[in-house]
Amino acid sequence: MIRPWSPDELKRIAPLCPDAVAWARHLGTTAQIYDILDTEHRLAMWTATIVHESNQLRDLEEDLSYSAQRIVEIWPARFPGIAAARPFSRNPERLANRAYANRMGNGPEESGEGWRYRGRGLIQITGRAMYERCGQGLAQPLLEQPNLLLTPELAALSAGWYWTANGCHALADADDMRGVTKIVNGWLNGLEKRLEYLARARHVFEARP
Repeated sequence: MIRPWSPDELKRIAPLCPDAVAWARHLGTTAQIYDILDTEHRLAMWTATIVHESNQLRDLEEDLSYSAQRIVEIWPARFPGIAAARPFSRNPERLANRAYANRMGNGPEESGEGWRYRGRGLIQITGRAMYERCGQGLAQPLLEQPNLLLTPELAALSAGWYWTANGCHALADADDMRGVTKIVNGWLNGLEKRLEYLARARHVFEARP
């Protein structure tokens, strides 16, 4: 087992991290619970992933304030043109309820579950079904209190749960960042930046005495 990041090491990977002391503690606890400290590959790739997904540990909630053009780019099947997307532009709650309706365990648009179960945590837990699974895994009432994932402790623990529940250990051990990115993101969005964070994490390992 390797040791977790110190606050100084975490700052070298994510220099914009707002509270490296607290985050190093939460990430270290999570990494130990979920066997992420078993290999350097796991810790480096998990860290690179969560640092990218959370904008260097600063954003714990999905930003849904999109322009109409961006809405069409992200959800072309649900918003087939600018005119269809325009009423949802810069309206995060309305957008979430439409974009996430009738999938991921959510009810119809009018249920409000798209907004209630929008992405939260370091690896964004999204949709009623995933909130339920994650809540069971963490023994936390996430369906009733989804904002619990905005606390640093549970934001970190949910990222450890997601990582293991989706088989990312094997991909990390195989040095497969593309595979991890597809699981976490669905596509390869941000792959170049993820690899940059991964290189930083590995450089920190190399600098250890």
